[in-house]
Amino acid sequence: MLISEPILDYDQALDAFAASNGARDVPGLYHAVRKLGYFSSGDRSAAAVMRTGRGACTAKHILLRDLLRRHGERADVELVAGDFAAGIPEADSMPDPLRAMIRAAGVRDFHCYVAWQGPDREMRLDATWPDALAAHGFGMNADWAGIGHTR
Repeated sequence: MLISEPILDYDQALDAFAASNGARDVPGLYHAVRKLGYFSSGDRSAAAVMRTGRGACTAKHILLRDLLRRHGERADVELVAGDFAAGIPEADSMPDPLRAMIRAAGVRDFHCYVAWQGPDREMRLDATWPDALAAHGFGMNADWAGIGHTR
């Protein structure tokens, strides 16, 4: 669901987002956010994700955290540093310099995910990549059912 009106009540917007996606539990909330498109812009707010239906890891995970908290779960967004290129599969359409950069690694970047306190332990939930990127080799976590870390 996209929210076209200005968000005056954030909690109501979260409730509307969850309801319109049929999300009633942790896996449902996770997949509702995961299925949103990926887009990196200057606006990293959850409100922007709900308005546009897409967002980068920061905005998507802020939205997921807030949805989980709204449903009584303990969740936080965590930031980690790593090699951005290590997680990007090569594609035939990439120019040679970009492919070389990915193979060489060392592209320092930061990534967010949600740390959710599940029933037995804390779990890392990464809802960054939507289904549309599966054809390009990205992991979708489409089968995550609430047990263990996402991949």
